Amino acid sequence: MSLFDDIEIKRDCYQVLVVPNITYQKDIDKDSFVKFFSDLVRELNKIRDDLIWHVPLTAYSRLLNIPNVVQYTNLRLPTYPNSMRGYFDHNAWLKIVDWKHKDFDFVFSQLPEWTVNISNFLSNATHFGVLPIIGYCHWTETKEFAKYARTYLSYNLQGTLEMLECGLNTQTQIRNIINNEASQWFNSKTIKKLSSIMKPHYIGVNDEDIAKDICKEPNKTIVFNHRLNNYRNYPFFLEAVRDLRKLRQDFTVWCSLADKKDEEYFDIEGVSLKEPYLAKLNKSYLGILCGNRWAISAQDGMAQGLPYLYEESEENAELFGGLDSPLNMSGKFKTKDDLVSLMNHYLNDLDDRNMFATATLNYSKDVMAWSNRIKSYNDMINKATTGLTPVTEKSEAIKKILTFIDRHGKVSKNEIMKHIGWGVGITFSPYRQYLRNHPTIELEWDGQTEYYCYKDDDGITS
Repeated sequence: MSLFDDIEIKRDCYQVLVVPNITYQKDIDKDSFVKFFSDLVRELNKIRDDLIWHVPLTAYSRLLNIPNVVQYTNLRLPTYPNSMRGYFDHNAWLKIVDWKHKDFDFVFSQLPEWTVNISNFLSNATHFGVLPIIGYCHWTETKEFAKYARTYLSYNLQGTLEMLECGLNTQTQIRNIINNEASQWFNSKTIKKLSSIMKPHYIGVNDEDIAKDICKEPNKTIVFNHRLNNYRNYPFFLEAVRDLRKLRQDFTVWCSLADKKDEEYFDIEGVSLKEPYLAKLNKSYLGILCGNRWAISAQDGMAQGLPYLYEESEENAELFGGLDSPLNMSGKFKTKDDLVSLMNHYLNDLDDRNMFATATLNYSKDVMAWSNRIKSYNDMINKATTGLTPVTEKSEAIKKILTFIDRHGKVSKNEIMKHIGWGVGITFSPYRQYLRNHPTIELEWDGQTEYYCYKDDDGITS
């Protein structure tokens, strides 16, 4: 234990510098990066205990109040997402990385638009050198989604080229970028490299949030729990339910993110707490996903055994398990008449609806659960850590460092640097990796500072 009884000493950890993608500063815990990243860290903590995450933020996050997460809440960013993607504050990052006192082993970037800046900054303004960079990108300013006059997509792809691997939402998204966007800036050789870096890393559902069973006698509620934007094809959905209403009046529609009722039979109650939101989804009858892109909100319902009808598209088919999946066979529609017919069919046939719901819940447990999907993220981290290169044992400097640690028993990185007399011109990372692998050295993290400690023959740290 450290001086503070509630802080556990962690040994031989990898220190990870995180590049955030913050687009909702008004309430940091509702930001999509924070929500995703907190889930990611908690799931990784279930299968490994050797990662310390250093996360710059614009404000303190309760969701990221996790023992192996260090928050830096002094990051100042433009609030407009497009402006944020083009903004990089060199001086702010100098304070965050504090290179004379801290070490980092690799970078996890969720903002490829900044990755060239980060790579250049770490290599030239610190002595970390060229660190492995991996990460995840959940939003790209492609023509389909970004309606700005100019975008930062070229920055995004340049940053991706700096990475060992970059996860994206789907293979469909990757294919669209490679086939329809990248050729504006890159030749075929570079596009091939870009394609090898981009990998689908699907976002999971917390295992504890997955329902134990379907609701076999649900309320006749049709759910549209997405934003009411044009890319979600809400006007199409509205027309379809109005046509369905002409056939029958025994259902209601729940639009959880609406701010007004478009029809008197609409429920626009927003549920701010997770438990009642999930419970209401579990008791509903059908979910509808319109538009040709996947929505995490659909996973919310599917994890409760809520079967979704979805607009036919390559990406939706991919996330519903592929073309031969029972979910694809049961729920896809092309036209408004298709959707009306499917909604009417399932409202008439509870048994068929419940079979669809059971298949949906089983897919959530067997495929979408974080316990399954975390594996690809862990593999990506292993790719970063296995590529860390130490100096050789012939190095005279490493012999001096080992003697210094042996003499004092426990020293900080700053004490090593002062003893050797190095500044920014000497890359320290290979020496750090040698010390990590040395049988008589142990890295010790007390929640604030990392120390290099001498171990005796019995493995006891001085």
